[in-house]
Amino acid sequence: MTTAEMQTQSTFTDYGWDFVSESANGTDNNWRLCVDGIKYPELAWQSITADVACPAGVDFGDFAFFTSRWLEIDCDTSNDCGRADIDSSTDVGLLDLQILCDNWMAGK
Repeated sequence: MTTAEMQTQSTFTDYGWDFVSESANGTDNNWRLCVDGIKYPELAWQSITADVACPAGVDFGDFAFFTSRWLEIDCDTSNDCGRADIDSSTDVGLLDLQILCDNWMAGK
């Protein structure tokens, strides 16, 4: 495969790979690809907790992304809240903000 194909999530989901942010191939969320064309897929456990936006690492970009989804609800049924539901409680709230800040302050 070309580099572009290897950096495109649909290349893998078309073969049944289970990625974070999609549920057609299951809900185990084994794989993660931050954004098409930037990196290769990685195992979901390898990604940094609270890294909700690209590139890798927790910074102002993640905070801005997170605040754009502040107080969204029903993240597991109506939408995925764009990974801003860090604690998987189905809502984007204070505990998610605490997790984001803890990881940011730890320099991750």
